[in-house]
Amino acid sequence: MSTFQKILVMNKAGNDEARTLAGQVLRWLEGQGHAARVQENTPEGCSSHLEMPDPDLILILGGDGTLFSVVRSMGERMVPVVGINLGQVGFLTDLDKMSWQGPLAAILQGRFIPSRRTLLSFSVSRQGREIRSGRAVNDLVACRGTLARLIRLRVWYGQEPIGALRADGLIVSTPTGSTAYTVSAGGPLIHPELDVYTLTPICPFLSGFMPLVLPSSRPLRIMVDPGPAESYLTVDGQMGIPLRPGDEIRITTDSAQLTLLQPLEVSYFSKLKHKGFILED
Repeated sequence: MSTFQKILVMNKAGNDEARTLAGQVLRWLEGQGHAARVQENTPEGCSSHLEMPDPDLILILGGDGTLFSVVRSMGERMVPVVGINLGQVGFLTDLDKMSWQGPLAAILQGRFIPSRRTLLSFSVSRQGREIRSGRAVNDLVACRGTLARLIRLRVWYGQEPIGALRADGLIVSTPTGSTAYTVSAGGPLIHPELDVYTLTPICPFLSGFMPLVLPSSRPLRIMVDPGPAESYLTVDGQMGIPLRPGDEIRITTDSAQLTLLQPLEVSYFSKLKHKGFILED
């Protein structure tokens, strides 16, 4: 008896390879006795518009970016997720597009490792009024615009001021996102199931603001100080929100957690080795 009965297949929007694979996966699932439906992921999609009500599992066909988009759009009910990788890196989409049937069959029969991941919730306030809010899977980045001018930021952890910096930006990352922009900017690798977030400055100028790993029990506040540079808040590298001097970014852990279902043979350290983060002996 399968652990999952109702499966929603979400494929990358506008991608012929994903659309073709979605048809193949749909026929395979139905042949295995599952109720399944295909839906194309769109930027404006949200959980209230899922074409299958109350699925037990969402199968994502695309890269990590497609997974980010789907997870950001879910509401409080976070459906477990499995990904078939059609992207470049595929750190979160574990199944191979050429050999997905065996691993997927094992997962559907309950042979998997659930990996629960912390998400970030954010809001941007301007003159005391909230102008944007949302969720991030990988990271939130307060960064400069197109000109090579530094931005000025001040940071608080709970009620305690951490400090100020002039830099190209500041990355606030989940443990899941520590293997992305954060590590490229000199931040640490964090085990993805820890309940923390990291703060990593991007090219800080004359600043002793070092990368920090903090318990996620307190909120973060980031204030944009006056300066000549344009600045933005980017969400998972996919959305950009223009910022103005005086804007305040508030970041907390999201009330929901992402659950990734991973094949038994996949481990965090094997991924790090396979992707080149750790050298083999």
